[in-house]
Amino acid sequence: MKGKYTGKAGLRISFYFKRLGELMEKESLFTMISAVSFDMILSTIPFFLILLTVLGMYLNSDVVTGRITSFLNTYLPINEELKDKFILKAIGVINELRNNTLITGLIGIGGFLWTSSGMFATMRDVLNRLFRYKEKRYFIHDKLKDFFLVLIVVIFLIMTLAVTSISRIINIYNPEIFGIRLDLSFMQNVVTYLLGWSISFLMFLIIYKYVPNFKMPLRAASFTAFISSFVYEIFKIGFTFYIFNYSNYNKVYGTFAALVITLLWVYFTNVIFVFGGAFGGIYFHKRHYKLKPKKRIFGNGTKKAIQDVR
Repeated sequence: MKGKYTGKAGLRISFYFKRLGELMEKESLFTMISAVSFDMILSTIPFFLILLTVLGMYLNSDVVTGRITSFLNTYLPINEELKDKFILKAIGVINELRNNTLITGLIGIGGFLWTSSGMFATMRDVLNRLFRYKEKRYFIHDKLKDFFLVLIVVIFLIMTLAVTSISRIINIYNPEIFGIRLDLSFMQNVVTYLLGWSISFLMFLIIYKYVPNFKMPLRAASFTAFISSFVYEIFKIGFTFYIFNYSNYNKVYGTFAALVITLLWVYFTNVIFVFGGAFGGIYFHKRHYKLKPKKRIFGNGTKKAIQDVR
């Protein structure tokens, strides 16, 4: 077993790609990608309910409603009769959002926590397979742990996407705020990219370190997170540059363009997650780390089961 991962070949990048090719023949990596992507897309449905709740709370003000009505009355390029009908319809939608804020929020939060924990369960299964760990399942323990991971990872994901999106918008449109035109210098762009990469690195580090059922050494988790976050940042920059400058999704897909872009983003993000995990598994066994089950933080006792390496 040890001889398989030693020698000069282990020091070359080609070693990792050779092992990756062997792993792709043995494991269905693209099936793993599809499974995680499906669960991630499913979790966006209750997430939109949360966004509607936030919107309903914002609209729960007569001042805001008055401003929206005034804006529609001023800028809608239609005749007065149709304009009045449209405004009445808009006010009806606003009132519906106001009245259903509480129940929509509860359903959205509960649904998002449940579907997201299901996504983390799939990610856990993927990492256990990539690292060749025979999983000992603790349903209640894993669900409770996933609820905490969901909150942490979502915060980091929003932060890293916000940093990249804001920097791209400033670079492309040079918006003006309070009479000051925003324009990032070369060094400011570098700092922005480094900040985005740092947040992405911490996000992937948390995932690779705490999602699996086995004890992931910090060095192995850091190696895996470094590769995934580095590729993820290149992907974010390239994808946003393409969308803002060259894509014609609006012409092809019309109103569904945003949905298509979201699906592509989700899929390629999970390509990075799975292939990064595969490289991490190769590194893990190359370093001869031992697969040890974690102690249960939640649940009765810290019972351990001896796990075999396939």
